[in-house]
Order: sequence, then C-alpha cells, then structure tokens
Amino acid sequence: MPEREDRSPNRTLRGIRLALNLSQDEFAARLRGAGERLGEPNDATKRLVQRWESGASRSARPVYRRALELVTSCPYRELGFQRPTDTAPEARPLEAAGAGDAAAGQSRPIRLIAPGRVAASDVELLRARTARHRRLDDYLGGADTYQLYALDLEETRTLIRAASYTAATGRLLAALYAEQAQQAGWAAFDAGMHERAEQLYLASHEAARSAGDAALAGNAFALLGYQQNQIGQESVATAAEAYREAGDRAPSGARVLFAQRLAWAHAVAGQVGATQTALEIAARHLREPDGRPLPDWAVWADEREQRIIEGRSWAVLRRPLRAVPILESVLAEYEDFHARDKSLYLMWLAGAYVDAGEVEAAALTTGRALDLAEHVASARPVRLAGTVLRQLHPHSAVPAVRELLERAAEA
Repeated sequence: MPEREDRSPNRTLRGIRLALNLSQDEFAARLRGAGERLGEPNDATKRLVQRWESGASRSARPVYRRALELVTSCPYRELGFQRPTDTAPEARPLEAAGAGDAAAGQSRPIRLIAPGRVAASDVELLRARTARHRRLDDYLGGADTYQLYALDLEETRTLIRAASYTAATGRLLAALYAEQAQQAGWAAFDAGMHERAEQLYLASHEAARSAGDAALAGNAFALLGYQQNQIGQESVATAAEAYREAGDRAPSGARVLFAQRLAWAHAVAGQVGATQTALEIAARHLREPDGRPLPDWAVWADEREQRIIEGRSWAVLRRPLRAVPILESVLAEYEDFHARDKSLYLMWLAGAYVDAGEVEAAALTTGRALDLAEHVASARPVRLAGTVLRQLHPHSAVPAVRELLERAAEA
C-alpha cells in the first residue's frame, strides 16, 4: 500500500529564505534570475514558494531544483523537500553558473571549489557560504541543519587532504575547517548528539590552533563549556580556559562572547559574585570596542544577547526580581520565527515566575514556549521544559498549572 504523501510545512526552506532576508516575492524573483543564469528559464512565483513552504507541494521539478540550489547554495536534498525518486545524474551540471558540481536530485554536496590548486580567494568564497549557512541557525534546529553543516565540513576536509596550496592558504583552510566544525558541533549539540558535538569541538580547537587563530580556538572551548553545563557537567574551568586562550588577541567583540559564556558557566555553578564580575566584563567590552573587525561566528554577541544572558543568569541563580524584568523586556521584541531561542528564553522566564510565586504566569508562559518548540527540530526546549514542569508540579492545584501538566502528559 503506498504511503500517504507528507503535507507538513517545509520549515527548512522557509528558514533558509528567512536567513537570506528575502520575502516570498523576492525569493521567487531570485529563482527566476537563477533560471536565466542557468539558461533554463522558470516561472517561479510567490504562490509557488507559498505552496512549497506550506507543504501543499512537497517536491520541485528539476528546473526549479537547479535554481533552488543556485539561490540557496544548498543541495536540493537539504532543502526540506521529499527525497526525489529520479536520482540519476543529469546531463547539465551547475559549474558554469558557479554553483558547484551537484546535479539536482543527487545526494552529494554542491562543491564550490574542486580539488586542485586552491587560492586564498577560493577559501574566502567558501567562508562566505559558511556565513550564509550559519544564518540558518536563527530559524532552524540542529536536527535540520546538522547534515548541511557536515557537508560543508567534509568539502573543506577534502580540500585540505587532496588540493595543493601555499602555507598561507593552508592556514586559511585550517581556520575555515575549525569554523565549520564548530557550526556542525553546535548543530549536533542542539540535536542532542552530545558525543559527536564534543568530537567536533575538539577537532575545531586543534585546527584553530594549527591556523594560529587564538580567538577561534577559544571559541571551540567556549562552545564545549556551554555544552558541558547544559548536560550537567562542570564547565567553569572550560569557559575560563576559553577566555584565557583567546586573550587580547581576540577582538573586543569576540571577548564579549567569551565573557558572556563564562558568566553563564558561573551562574549554572551557583557562583553569584563571579557571575556578576563576568557580566560586567562583557558589558565593558561592549561599551569599549577596539575597532577590530568581528568574526562572523561572534556577530550575535551584541547588546540584546547581553540582556538575554543577564536575564538567564539571574533566573538560574533564582533571583527573579532581577531576572523577570530583563527577560520580559527582551522577549517583548523577540520575533516568533526565532522559535527555538524564544521558546528557551520563555522557559527561563517561566522558571523565574515560579521562584517569584507567580505560578499561573509561569504555566501560561511555559505553554507558549511549548507551542513554539513544537515547530523546531531541537532537543534543548524539551529538556528545559522538563525542568520547568518539575518546578510547577507542586502547584498542580492551580487550574492553569493542572492544564499544562495534563497537556505535557499527553504529549
């Protein structure tokens, strides 16, 4: 008996479009332009994009697949469509359009650079694609992005092993590998694959050190420390080592990130004074930028992230009078399409409400967080929800709490 066709929304394609900062109209126009570049005109419209994203249409014809790959820099199989049945290689490759060597429907990544003689400009092309792919994490969970990040990493690994290049370009390749390993590690962590994430972080640290990039090496440890405290391991030493290793060689914007991660590690460990000190260090780096360019992997460590880490830190330290105003303020301006992150921050706010004795508000906030978490492929919201639900359980006589607990039991 044939399987019923899946009609669930294509959140991956929607996330990629949002990461490109394109409306559905603009995305369709890009697809038409890509068709012209490929010599294969198409009739992409806003309505077609809507049908793809809603799940009304779960596949794309080959002419659209090639355009989709060119616009997104992603293999068709990583765009959230149903796997194509016509997997035979197609006669027309994409290299002429500069999109790599993956024909539509095939299971290999789009290679921007073929193994051979690799120049610094080639590495920069790959770095730019890595930056574009990193934006997907704003909209998608790690279970959706891990495979794509792993494909990027494998392409760079192949170049390191098989291509020829100067020593200077080799260092650039090593730094790119380190950056991509961190991104793949983050996706693995977010998807709950903690052993794989740790392997990738350690590989990243080794590659960053071989590239002579102290800030990037420090970030590998910062990410590892963040994973450690999320799964119940002691992380202060790792977070402190990340800050130390990066040192003054890291631009001030990156040091903001390391100080924020250190503050969080201290907060999870229950160290109030050390948390306050690290938060103040991060705030100082924000106030006093040194003018050096910020690496793309650290661009999100801004004023809003500072407020978020402050609110979360005071929440985990059970200081609700400090945590609640900060988190309420941040969440008021946080869009729902950042579903994973907003659901996590709502749960921290819910925990702070419990500590403040506002259990009804906590239950309603947790329910809102669960609504958002349903639409993202991440293991972390589920894990944090369990913590908040345990906090609420003693208050099951409150109707809003009882309703929430019943919902969770049925899930």
